[in-house]
Amino acid sequence: MGYITPDQAAWLEGLTWPQSYDAMTSTFGLANRSTETADLYIEDASGREFWVYYDGTTATGFEIK
Repeated sequence: MGYITPDQAAWLEGLTWPQSYDAMTSTFGLANRSTETADLYIEDASGREFWVYYDGTTATGFEIK
């Protein structure tokens, strides 16, 4: 849970924002870890962390750490 493939990572990087929470979870599944304002997905091939940020139930963008 919360791991994404390189293809999914590329898809996430190319998304147009904002996105709904439902759209994110239906595409990428449940997050590896969540905070009140972000969901973490980990790329299984590289270990890169994709933090998806939310304002309520609207995904507003992401950051790779």
